[in-house]
Amino acid sequence: MSSDLRLICEYEEALRNVCNVLFSFDMSGNLLSWHKSAEEIFGCFREQVVGKSVRTLWPGEKRSIANNMLGVLNGAAKYAFMIDTPASRTLESQIITTIPIKDQSSQVIGATGVSENITHSRTFLQSILDGIEDSVKIVDRDFTIILFNERASKRHKGIEKTLIGEKCYEVFWGKNQPCSHCVTRKCFETNRPQQTIDSYLGGEGGKQYIEFFSFPIKNEFGETVYAIEFERDVTERQELEQKKEKQREELGKIVRELQLAYQEIQSMQSKLLHAEKLASIGQITSCIAHELDSPLTTISGYCELIEEGLKDENILSRVKIISNQVTRCQKTIRGVLDYSRKSKDLKTFQDVNMLIKKTISLMEYVLKVNRIRVLLELENNLPLVNVQENQIQQVFFNLLRNAIDSMPDGGEIKISSFKRDDNTLQLIFKDTGHGISAAKQKNIFEPFFTTKDQGKGTGLGLSICSDIVRSHGGSITVESGEGEGSKFITILPINSEKVE
Repeated sequence: MSSDLRLICEYEEALRNVCNVLFSFDMSGNLLSWHKSAEEIFGCFREQVVGKSVRTLWPGEKRSIANNMLGVLNGAAKYAFMIDTPASRTLESQIITTIPIKDQSSQVIGATGVSENITHSRTFLQSILDGIEDSVKIVDRDFTIILFNERASKRHKGIEKTLIGEKCYEVFWGKNQPCSHCVTRKCFETNRPQQTIDSYLGGEGGKQYIEFFSFPIKNEFGETVYAIEFERDVTERQELEQKKEKQREELGKIVRELQLAYQEIQSMQSKLLHAEKLASIGQITSCIAHELDSPLTTISGYCELIEEGLKDENILSRVKIISNQVTRCQKTIRGVLDYSRKSKDLKTFQDVNMLIKKTISLMEYVLKVNRIRVLLELENNLPLVNVQENQIQQVFFNLLRNAIDSMPDGGEIKISSFKRDDNTLQLIFKDTGHGISAAKQKNIFEPFFTTKDQGKGTGLGLSICSDIVRSHGGSITVESGEGEGSKFITILPINSEKVE
């Protein structure tokens, strides 16, 4: 053991010629020497520490320094840490390096500590840090503050002198342990840079956003021994980002609304084209009816002449059949012509029961091929109503057409009419179709709204019905439910005048 002590002393003496030797300790970690410069740096006299464990110099939370120093006895090449004289961060700063001492067989027999004054370098570094507008601090693995800039000190006015050596989580956040969301903690754990943004309640009650960066400072073994942490107030940037995000959401909403509007316009264009096509068909139908009416009139006339000169009852009966069929065709054609004739916007007193029957007559073939039965419950001797004949007949036509379309497999339409006590007529068209949901009933009388499949309706029929009935001072409503059929109720005032 004495030979080891002698070697340690010789090694220490040799080092004193090239650097400032502070102390030495043996394999047990007990201090063997404590020089004058160590007394100046640590504030402890030789008599107080020699023979005692290195751990007595750094007790409690700083014991990791002692543990790392003792690590050189177990194979670590060296351990270095920085220390300041107690007075201020602007005074003496030293780098303390612990180096293992080996014998001639390269066995570690102890260690010595040397110091290097880095005050000038640190002052230069401090001036660089103070020139940074972000809050900057450097902490060790115990989260002890070893360096900070002016911006960081402004966060804690009045205690700038006490930041060095303090735990960052205590002086900055008022906690008794490292924060769970701390980027520096994650930096030490991962050996990689970390970044995050946190929000806090500002001085005026508003939110303040702080961006944190933490970068590792590594030793020669790649181990993170310190971390440099930046704090930046990004409240204005975050508020701008939030504003942009809100604007993006609003813009997205507008785009979606425009897309829906565009789809609606396309749908309306399609329905308008269909409506124009129907109008063209109506004109063509009128022309065809006119063309057919003339030869039918001729045929009818010749039938009458033939009937007058015939004596053979067998042939005469056949001619009468021809005459009756011609009359039937003429009746249908005249009904089409009456319906398609341009309205003169004049009202006349009409029997609504007769208008209903005329409309049914026009649609007799359509009703037959669709296997639909019509039941009439029309009150007799109803008072006449002052209406525009073609328009009211169009209402009945549209209601019948809708009822037929709602019963693709056939069904029944019940039409009733009666006089109400309030001097109005009530007309009901009730079908056994698929019905209309409550949601769709809200828009059923809106232009271009349809419950039919694409291409099977313009969405104008019921809208036109509503406009016509209202122009006559009446009303039209619907009662329906999915799978329950539909009932359209039209009320017309008796002896009404046109309502603009």
